[in-house]
Order: sequence, then C-alpha cells, then structure tokens
Amino acid sequence: MVARSSSGAACMWVLKSSDFLRLVNMPSHEELRRMGLLVQWQTGFFCIFVSHQWLGLNHPDPRGEQLPVLQEALRNLLAGSKLSVDAVSELFGHMISIKAEDLRLQESYVWMDWFSIPQDKLQPAQFSAVDDGHEPLGSSEDESAPSMQHTTSQQCYISKIPVFVELCNMFVVLVPHVRHTDTGATCNYGSWLSRAWCRLELWCKMLAQNASIPVVVVTAPDQLEFAVPSHWIDRPPHEGEFTFEADRDRISFIMKKLLKRKLQSLEDSDNLNTLRYFVARYNTLLGKPCPQRTLSSFLADFRFESLKCAKTVHGMSPMACAVLSGDAALISVLCDAGCDVDRPIETLHDLAVNTTGTPLVLAVSQGWRHEPVLTALLEHGADANAVNDWSYPVLGYCKTARSVELLVQHQADVNKQTAPAFIPPLSLACFNCAAPEVIAMLLKHGAHANPVRRGTAGIYPLANLAVYASVNPKSLTVADLLLDAKADVNMQYDSSHGIFRVLELVSRIRVMFGSTSPMAHLMAEWTTTPLGYASFFGNDEMVDFLLKARADPEIPNARGRTPIQLARSQRVLSVFSQEPR
Repeated sequence: MVARSSSGAACMWVLKSSDFLRLVNMPSHEELRRMGLLVQWQTGFFCIFVSHQWLGLNHPDPRGEQLPVLQEALRNLLAGSKLSVDAVSELFGHMISIKAEDLRLQESYVWMDWFSIPQDKLQPAQFSAVDDGHEPLGSSEDESAPSMQHTTSQQCYISKIPVFVELCNMFVVLVPHVRHTDTGATCNYGSWLSRAWCRLELWCKMLAQNASIPVVVVTAPDQLEFAVPSHWIDRPPHEGEFTFEADRDRISFIMKKLLKRKLQSLEDSDNLNTLRYFVARYNTLLGKPCPQRTLSSFLADFRFESLKCAKTVHGMSPMACAVLSGDAALISVLCDAGCDVDRPIETLHDLAVNTTGTPLVLAVSQGWRHEPVLTALLEHGADANAVNDWSYPVLGYCKTARSVELLVQHQADVNKQTAPAFIPPLSLACFNCAAPEVIAMLLKHGAHANPVRRGTAGIYPLANLAVYASVNPKSLTVADLLLDAKADVNMQYDSSHGIFRVLELVSRIRVMFGSTSPMAHLMAEWTTTPLGYASFFGNDEMVDFLLKARADPEIPNARGRTPIQLARSQRVLSVFSQEPR
C-alpha cells in the first residue's frame, strides 16, 4: 500500500503516458501540478518507473535530449515494436517471463523524479509514514539514520523511492548517448551505472518484493531491450559517484533498510540459497567491514543445521558463503573440517547471478574486495585452472590485476582453452568488462591478443570487448591495449565445422523463417569481425574507434553480410555514413 498523508491523498505522483507523449519540454513537479496533469497513484495503475542520469546540475534535461528519446521509444512500443531480452543473456538462459499482453502501455502512467518529486528544496514535509510496509528515511530509532528534523517534502519523497519502484510495473533505464551540459562528460549506459543514485534505484528494483519487474534499457528510440542484472549485481550504490557527498549517508541508510527487508522476506519464504547470498554480501553491499565469525555463529547466520549437513548443499555452500562474506579464517576452518575447496556452485537463477563454477570464481568476480579470501583458497589447494559449466576459466573473471597475479603464481594458464567453448581468459575478461589493469596484466603474462582457434566461434578478445562495450566505460582504453598487443582488427570468427557450424546453420534457418530471437540473429551472424560485433550490438563509439583503427567495413561474414548490414540502430548507421570510404 502506498504511503499517504494525513488527508488520505496518495503521495506517489504520476503522469498519464498520453500526456507524457505530448510534452514539448520537461516541466517540473510544481509546473505539472499547476497544469493539473499529475495524478495520484491508485491500485490498478500500470506504472513505468524511469531511471535516468541528470544532464545538468539543476535540470535533468536542459537541452531536451532525453525526453524525445523516451517519447519516441514509447510510441514505437505502442505501435507494436517487440521487446526481447538481449542476445547474450538469452544465450546464457536468462529469460524474461513477462508477456506482451501484460504490458498495458496504452493506459500506463509514468513516474520520473523531476516531475514526480517536488523540486522546491525548502518546502516543509507534507506527509508522514503510515502502514505501507516501508518506513520513511530516518523514521526508525536507528542511530545511524540521517537526521530528519526540519526535513523537506522533497527529502520525504526521495525516501519513498523504494515504495515507488515497488508499485511500478516496469523499470525503464533511459540512457541515450549525450553530453552533460555543465561538465561535458559523456552520459550513456555505462555512466548511468556509475551513478550512486541510479544504482540505488536499480537496487530498489532488485530487492523489491516483486523482483520480477522487467527492466527495459532504452539507449535510442530504436534500441530497447529487456535486461538482466549480470552487470549490476557487483555495483553497490555506496561505491558509485556522488554529486553531493551529503547524499552518501542517505543512500546507505535506504540500502540498509532494503537489505533488511529483503532478508526478512527470504527468511519467511524459506528461500535459503538467496538468503545465504544476501547474508554473505550484506556488509560488502553496505561498505562495512566483514564480520569474523566463529564456526558456530557462521552456521547459525547462514542457517546451516550442522557442518555435516552443510557439506551436502549444492547451491550457496559453506565455502561459497565464506568467500562472499570475506571470511578467510573460516575458509581454513572449513577446509580442515573436510569441505571441498573446489566443489562447484550452482547458479542463483532467481537473481540471474552467475555463481556457477568453483569458489574461486566467486572469489575473483564478487569477493575481489577481500584479497585474503583468494589467497586462502589457493593456499588450500584450489585449482587455479578450474573452469565452470561453460568451460570458462577462472582467470577470465578477475576484477583486479592482483587477482591475476595470484592465480598466475599458482600456475594458472593465461591462454587456457577448454572444450567445448575453448574461450581463453583474455577473451572472457573482455566480455566481462574487466578493467584495463586486468587486461594489461593478462597481456603482461603472455595472453594472446589473437588466440589460436580451436573449434569455437567466440574466442577473439577484440570482438568480445564489443559485445558489452555500452556498459563498459573503459572499453576504448581496453581496445587500445589490445591493438598495442597487435590484435587483428579484422579477425573473423570461424565456425566452419563442429557444433558451432551446426548452431550457425540452424540459427540462419530460424532467421529465414522469421525468428525474432536476438540469440538466433547473433548466432546467424557471429562469423563477422569485431566491427561487425560493435555494429550488431549498437555501440557507435566502438564502431567509430574500430573504423579509425582501419577496420574494414566491407568484410562479409559467412552469411555474406557486412558490418554495416548488421547495424540495428540509426546512431551506428550515422557513424558509417560519416566515415570516408
């Protein structure tokens, strides 16, 4: 139930989508209230929560660049444009369960901070909390709560963002490629992911009671995709960028309340795997020191009946919990008690979190903030060359250069390729948006920028980098490192034989018969060059970079299609049209 004022009026203000589509600028909350266009949320409304990065210090869209993108995207959806999960997420089995008929866009309402939250920073608070399942920021007796004395109405509304997300039916990430008016900085999907408030809004969605709310990323009017949290789960709000340092305590307090509420919900539903995951990550997600538990307190906190029973757990095992909670001492205790340091961990499907593999994968991908954990695993004999269910090597998941060094010191092979995928660490690291220092360390230890093909279609680092370049703000820096290492800018994937040839042919047949599956379209085209991948995945900056690096736009893939023919957005096509031939 939504929070209400003493007068009984709902405090969640939304704008009917038909009115939103008629806007010619971005009116503030106060302006729309005077125009009588804002309405209060009611049960049964289909609401769209819009998260976006402000493009000015005092106005979210000073030049009117975001508004028309979202308007045109909504018009496209209303006209029948289809939404699908991104191709790579579909490839890994992360499907969106929402049905088209559930998206009641014709009668929808829009929530957006600029017009749904009062912008008068001096207006005194106009409502207080009632029984809505959420306490407002600072309402508890928790001494860590920021003071709410003389609080403003704006602050009260901001504290209710978790409620507003919960009441919405779709979460839209509005991230067109534009420039910040005051700083000149590039604003896009990657920069949105770096902002603390944007991260908090996303975590409100991930920790909501209705966690199945679909997320739609809008990068251009013709680029809309469902997304899964593969690139979000290791980005806590407190590590994001703040415009105002004073917001840090406020965000941390909201996040703490969200996590506590999520843990209680998981406890009530007996969802032990996900409960253990969030118990393990609780302190990391809040930026707090990790507790050092005794074995008995460890078993109690993670709801294990006994160590003997815990050894049989296939999901979040005791070793996985110790790794994610940053407790290196417990790893030694568990090993001494007979726990297998290399026992595989199952994926947490309800979070779309890739935990598959051994505890080492968790240690380098999500437990990287606690280096002693990785050291303890390796000292107790963890296999530095272990692979997960997809045959992907541990080295490819590293988030720090130090992790690479430690694994190499324990005989990790920087060019390891294992059937059936044969993906080497450098290619996987590029795909996983590893930092430039990670890529540099792999290259320093002899990773091949042009690995030898061993029966697979997806091993080349530069092409893998292009897949998720839109969420990787350092992608061009990494591309420079690869080119310095003599990466072939025109290297083509070869799927001329084996299972990958079969997958390609089957996908081409599916596309011929009208399949709209992004995965089928990707597999049908995946023998293209890095430029083709950048074009297919709609990253105009990477396309421009590769063209300037002398990538050939005329090279066809096995289907006979050139990179320009793989372009799915006008922004990419415009880059090709501006490039001299």
